Amino acid sequence: MGKLEDYLGSVSYQRLHEYTAGFSEDNFIVDFQFGKIYRGIIDFVRIKEHMVVKVWENKDNSNEVQAQNEQLMMDEIFLLQHERMTSQGCMVNLKGYCHEDNHLAVIYDLESSDTLHNHLPAGDFTWLHRMKVALQLAHLLKFLHVQHPPHKPLHIRNLCAANIMLDKDYNPKLFDFSMVCGLIFSSNRQFYPQQASSVLGKCAQKTDVFAFGMLLLSLMMKRAVSVEDLKFSAKNNLDCDENDESNEILQATKRLKYSLVHESFGLQSYFCASDGPEITQLAIECVQPPANGQLSMKDVVKRLWELEIVQKHDLRDMLKEK
Repeated sequence: MGKLEDYLGSVSYQRLHEYTAGFSEDNFIVDFQFGKIYRGIIDFVRIKEHMVVKVWENKDNSNEVQAQNEQLMMDEIFLLQHERMTSQGCMVNLKGYCHEDNHLAVIYDLESSDTLHNHLPAGDFTWLHRMKVALQLAHLLKFLHVQHPPHKPLHIRNLCAANIMLDKDYNPKLFDFSMVCGLIFSSNRQFYPQQASSVLGKCAQKTDVFAFGMLLLSLMMKRAVSVEDLKFSAKNNLDCDENDESNEILQATKRLKYSLVHESFGLQSYFCASDGPEITQLAIECVQPPANGQLSMKDVVKRLWELEIVQKHDLRDMLKEK
């Protein structure tokens, strides 16, 4: 793949230390599987330049871990600088990198508010915001799943709310690429186990569709829905406690026109009541086992376009790629 210098410029670890105020707790955003992520800022005379700094850690000074982290960083840099990725609005934009002694980091050109996971229960994360997030992510996955010769389709395989950042305008940004396969990456590229992979096996496209369905459920229910929720629901029936949200998911699989949308959204002016059952059914179809016939992301995007909120507010305009 070449050297790091072939892709973008380097930044010293000392500079990153300054940008993040010493990697302070105030600037800490989230842990990821291999390290930590921080907010950073360059304070010029008249303007402030915001960034996000992703740092790979090697607490035990293991040569094996160091080599793995270096490979992960190289792969991420190559992916984000690839011609197919630079036009995709949901992918973070690289600003620089650090490869100094054992310090490994990349810098994103992003003013982050928080992860999607942490925004899920928030009241100011409105229904309109959530539908914009869903549309943008669906559109990205649809694009990635299409083969563009000579390149193979790209599959994320670990899509989840904890691996998505929201910028200050609630636009989603993917920042974890440790499980991607396709494009130029092998399907055997796997650095840690993934829940969706364990449910769906090695079918990468169906894994992404399943994960998107989980995201839809989480967005509408204002909480992180897990694979365990689905497994628990499958063991219950409609006579169970109606207040148990996991049982609600089961009910949605058996009842027509059933809505899992959190009741608080009904008070928001942008919410369209007719969309509740439609988006619930879409999410349920996404998380169905492949043997039951699963949707493609092309199907998902088409169904999302049919929602009343999309028609009323012409949400296509927010997408860079039509």
